[in-house]
Amino acid sequence: MSGSVSVRGVIVAAVALLALPAVAAAAPLDLHRAPPELRALMRVGAHRPGPGATATPRFDFETGNGYKVAVAGLGPDVVIGVRRRHILATTSYIARGVVSPTRLEASFGDLGGIAVRFRPSGRVVRTKSQPHCKGPDHITTRLGAFVGEVRFSGEGGYVSVDVHRVKGRVSSPLSLRCAPSVFKHERGESGLTASSKQSSKLTLLSADWKTALSSTAFVAASGFGGKTLFFASSEQSEGSVAIVRQAIAVASAQTFAFDNALTLAGVTPPAPFSGTGSFQAGPDGAKSWTGSLAVSFPGAENTPLSGPQFKAVLLRGF
Repeated sequence: MSGSVSVRGVIVAAVALLALPAVAAAAPLDLHRAPPELRALMRVGAHRPGPGATATPRFDFETGNGYKVAVAGLGPDVVIGVRRRHILATTSYIARGVVSPTRLEASFGDLGGIAVRFRPSGRVVRTKSQPHCKGPDHITTRLGAFVGEVRFSGEGGYVSVDVHRVKGRVSSPLSLRCAPSVFKHERGESGLTASSKQSSKLTLLSADWKTALSSTAFVAASGFGGKTLFFASSEQSEGSVAIVRQAIAVASAQTFAFDNALTLAGVTPPAPFSGTGSFQAGPDGAKSWTGSLAVSFPGAENTPLSGPQFKAVLLRGF
């Protein structure tokens, strides 16, 4: 992100990360940790339609060294998501492959490959019907097992998987196209009131750098009812495999300090982040982003998030 960063873009990115464990990690996050505004946005984001995909084959399991691994088919892509338990940081490996309600197959190059078929158990569950939908108003999930070969080793061997049978499910459709009624009430599911909406003006610090094959971004956002949201992402291409790393933390407002003129700011986010970051804007328009700020993703410990290679901006939403 750079000077053109938008409040909406940051929120969408954060929603995508928080929803990610439902697709690319083994267990949903503890949503009670997030501010009410963010939880409401997550519920809205969960109903956004996917790009033409109709079903989501998925299975997940835990490794012996504390990682949770999930495999999912999303459109034409197969995704392997890795997350350490109790830490809100995920590394996803994405490769083009064969995805159908009965089959998942993809090569992840030197990291391994997947070739499994779904064997339904006969048990079917469905979600509660949602109002105001275009198309299906509920999601149907067939339970069963995936049988075949899942062979995968993360960078440096931080995680190693060799699985031949694992319980899983196939859900259809991929998502629902329903009206976001969460914002239609003064109170209720969202926990929002008119006054709390008005007090949720965001102040954001964004820093990023990118090359042709990789990028890293960091965002701090205040305005969540006394809480600060920290978000980091890193993307790179390794041959035909895309590697996407994301991390998030929610902390007190004091962890993101800034002046009213938006010329000075400092951050001290909690784990999985470490260190501090300092932003300064000079009268000539020059901006600096310095400090020891870093984040630990699965497979990429202590990834730097500050330094002269980053372009930083401090702004306030409307």
